[in-house]
Amino acid sequence: MSGSQNTHAFAAPSDFRRWSTCAGALTLQAALDDVLQPEESSDAAVEGTRLHDLAEAVLRSELTIWDLDDSDFEKIGGYITHCQSHRGSTSIEKRVPLFYSPTETGTVDFSAVHGDMLTIVDLKTGVVPVAADGNMQLLIYAMGIITDDIKTVTMQISQHDEIKSWTISADHLRAIAADVKDLAIAAMDETNTATTPSDDTCRYCKAKAYCKSYTEPLIAMFDYVVAAPPLERMTDAKLVQIFSQSADIKKLLTAVESTLYGRVIHGDDIEGLHLAHGRKSARAWAKGVDPLRAMIDAGINPSEAVTSKPITPTQALKLSQDVTGWYQAEGKPKLTAGNAENPVDYFEEI
Repeated sequence: MSGSQNTHAFAAPSDFRRWSTCAGALTLQAALDDVLQPEESSDAAVEGTRLHDLAEAVLRSELTIWDLDDSDFEKIGGYITHCQSHRGSTSIEKRVPLFYSPTETGTVDFSAVHGDMLTIVDLKTGVVPVAADGNMQLLIYAMGIITDDIKTVTMQISQHDEIKSWTISADHLRAIAADVKDLAIAAMDETNTATTPSDDTCRYCKAKAYCKSYTEPLIAMFDYVVAAPPLERMTDAKLVQIFSQSADIKKLLTAVESTLYGRVIHGDDIEGLHLAHGRKSARAWAKGVDPLRAMIDAGINPSEAVTSKPITPTQALKLSQDVTGWYQAEGKPKLTAGNAENPVDYFEEI
């Protein structure tokens, strides 16, 4: 999908995992529209948009595949040649209606209709592997193209020169889509305020710092601390309970900090918060500067301007397994939640 697709869709196909399992997520986000800051494009998103634009230009014959540099060819060359191999009626960056919200659209990177078969191909440029099988985002886009003449639908992910496919009958596609539509209608219902937190649901939710379903279970663990009489020792069980949730507590703190920082940096005045100057980063050579030339011009002896050091044992062992004289220290003991497992427990008594 191109970088600009789905930016205005309320129940966006790319966000299916969130709104399909947390029906109130979209309602909560809409209610917080005045305090939630627009998401800034990450470096990965900017790079993804650039690669999509390049691929589109080649598929539209505005560029040739030979115009790509080696790095870009490695990332999108397989996708381009795969799309070029399709016969029939093809479309590139086709905007299609969302079947559960016809006034909104999404963009299909590539599609082809050949006979009674529809194929859609979605280019993914991120490092996180994306599966094609059971991919509801692809199914939603396929529903925006399918006609009564289509009997078979193949939905494909092209990622890092690998093509992953999910092929089902048109009838099967429509049957699954009926369930997807029910989930979408529930998610778009502004009276639906039921929120259901989970790792997948909350990972990319902009509203999670404000979501009581997300925060309350973690904050409730500390009610004991607030209600306990002075000088009463916290029990080991309570300490272990808090420690076992440390990862989720850290995620909550990160979400809260990110949310508040975004508001303050964009001008919101929040009582009890202000922006302070952080520590300066280490000095670095400016882009385009030849460090050695800059130091020589400043009168520094070249022998003092350059240092060298041995490569690491790991690097050396890649060159020769005969290298000796190195050691590897044992890892520092790490506190882990849960009781230690006894290997004996895995064997039946004879």
